[in-house]
Amino acid sequence: HIWGWATWKRAWKHFDGELKGWAPGMPNGLSFDSDSEAEFWINIFDHCAAGKIDSWAFPWQYSTWKNDGLTILPEVNLISNIGFGEEATHTVSGESPLANLPTYDIGQLSHPRLVERHVEADRWTAENLFAPPVRQPVIRKPSWWRRLLRAA
Repeated sequence: HIWGWATWKRAWKHFDGELKGWAPGMPNGLSFDSDSEAEFWINIFDHCAAGKIDSWAFPWQYSTWKNDGLTILPEVNLISNIGFGEEATHTVSGESPLANLPTYDIGQLSHPRLVERHVEADRWTAENLFAPPVRQPVIRKPSWWRRLLRAA
């Protein structure tokens, strides 16, 4: 996700904003957890590379994956995107369930011993935020999220 995001210079140097490394219609060395997820992202990246989608966020996602990067999502929402509405560039519908979400304090940070991909979290994100058909996202955290916190 790119809302409320931050990165490091060492990661940003890999940003391929024009998707020069993308070959249309191909997974381009990326692996996906399902055919529908692959179809979704290949379609997005094809449209970005062709200039049909005006976004830096999708090329950033491609750049992150292409370089075996990971992103970190906090347990709670730390920011609220107030940029929804008629005057917005991309998020013109204020009716989105992602508009004006409540924010929470980050609480005490607990750093993991090992940083690795969380497959269940990725699957939840793909199914609820990015996978077609478009449906209302489930904002409630899934049960595995609570189990993860108790184990920490």
